[in-house]
Formats: sequence, C-alpha cells, structure tokens
Amino acid sequence: MNARVLDGEIITSRLEDVRAYEGVRTRRILAFVIDYFIVALLTIPFAILVFLLGLLTLGLGWMLFSILVPAVAILYIWNTLGSKDQATTGMKVMGIRLDRLDG
Repeated sequence: MNARVLDGEIITSRLEDVRAYEGVRTRRILAFVIDYFIVALLTIPFAILVFLLGLLTLGLGWMLFSILVPAVAILYIWNTLGSKDQATTGMKVMGIRLDRLDG
C-alpha cells in the first residue's frame, strides 16, 4: 500500500486527504450560479429563434419552449465538461475540475 503520514494522519490516497475538500461546497454552489447565469444568457437567442419558428408554423413551434432551457443546459454542459479542460466556465472560475477516479 502506498500510504504516507501527514500531520499525524495516515493518508492512503489523495482522495482521503481532508484538506482537498475544504471550501468545495461553497465553490460548487458559486460555480452552479455562474453556469446557470451563462445558460440563461445562452437561452435568449434560442428563445428568439423558437419564437420566430412559432410564428412561421402558426404556433406549433412554440411547443419547443417546453424543452428549451433543458436542451440549452445539456448542450452547454456537454460541450464544456467534454472538453479537454473538463470543467464548465463556472467550475474554471472557481478552480474546480472533473477528474475520473481511474485516471
């Protein structure tokens, strides 16, 4: 086992180091707020497109408003977490990164 002693505590992996989790909840909440502010801003142009589509289809296109925000949020998270940075914009600002446990 690859254990090390830090401040009198035996730590077997970096995941067990308590200091790695200090302040994470606050940073995650702030990252969430930043990300959904960005999603709200990205929703505006798509809402305009859906509105115009609704006019062209005599109101049928307005049903897309029901899936607009979830679709924009999924596309935003898919494009940001799937990038090489492995973080949304809010996570980057708060210094959080998504890491896989298996490396």
